[in-house]
Amino acid sequence: MDLRPLPNHVVCLSVAIDDTTGAGEARRLVTKMAEELKFSEFDAGRAALVVTEAATNITRHAGRGEILLRRIAMDTSAGIEIIALDNGPGMTNVAECMKDGFSTAGSLGVGLGAISRMSTTYDILSIPGKGTALLSRIEVGPRRSPEPRLECSAVCVPIRNQEVSGDAWAIDETPDRSRIFVVDGLGHGLHAFDAAQEALRSFHRMSGEGPEASLRGLEKDLRGTRGAVALAVDISWPEREMRYAGIGNIFGMLIPPGGKGSGLVSHHGALGRVTRRFQEFRHPWPQKALLVVHSDGLSSRWDLAAYPGLDQRDPSLIAGVLYRDFHNRNDDVVVLVCRENTARSKQAP
Repeated sequence: MDLRPLPNHVVCLSVAIDDTTGAGEARRLVTKMAEELKFSEFDAGRAALVVTEAATNITRHAGRGEILLRRIAMDTSAGIEIIALDNGPGMTNVAECMKDGFSTAGSLGVGLGAISRMSTTYDILSIPGKGTALLSRIEVGPRRSPEPRLECSAVCVPIRNQEVSGDAWAIDETPDRSRIFVVDGLGHGLHAFDAAQEALRSFHRMSGEGPEASLRGLEKDLRGTRGAVALAVDISWPEREMRYAGIGNIFGMLIPPGGKGSGLVSHHGALGRVTRRFQEFRHPWPQKALLVVHSDGLSSRWDLAAYPGLDQRDPSLIAGVLYRDFHNRNDDVVVLVCRENTARSKQAP
């Protein structure tokens, strides 16, 4: 069995940070990723420095937290995404904390400034009493051209002690159309992983089909596997219309800027097992809308309004915060966040 992930299905490596051991493990893993992606010595050093500074900040200011590491490889570019998460006291003035020499823990106070300088993309959200989430991407090679219509990212983490995840996601784009897909293989472990991988292959094979037809095809393709639940979304940009269809316990929310989100309907059943009803729905795609889709490894009780400013952050940071605060820790989890691409490279804190 080939365990290599398909495009856009890259599992995050999760490292618990509560002492110097966790920091050392995160640094070892990011160095290995840099070697696999053929980073230069300088770029590998950038990644190692970011992880070291992020882990040090967690242990000094929050006591414990988590770092997620993910490889990025598209076209001629490659990169490593680093998300550092904690539920510590947070910062009242992020801009002040970014200045070199500022410290509340007796250190040199160069952590956040160094991370920002070493990063190709940097974002941070810190809310007093709710903790801090920090995003850094280290990218090498030319960026994708033209820019995709959707700016999408996901946190995908297997259940503890598993190397593969039964949850997966995919994005398929043409100039006028964006297809989004999230799947959860039933259960977890290798059998769930196999079902999810087969679902991804089926999704890419049916690139000409709409959401309902894609799920009907999946129903046939997944027979003989563990089975899966899934949500397929299709955005037509000329009409700014979203079509979608879902089967099983996959949660989706379309959130207009400053407005109340609309939940996406998913019918009961399991693809490859028992599916009684397929139905496609249509919805206008608002300007600057945000789409969040996740598996049942994440509680659906989240509300972005509880995190001032989070809806304007990088999709990876949004996914990371939701994962940090709503992952049930007893299942694989995927959290996919998409918005229209703003083509930004860096965002001020």
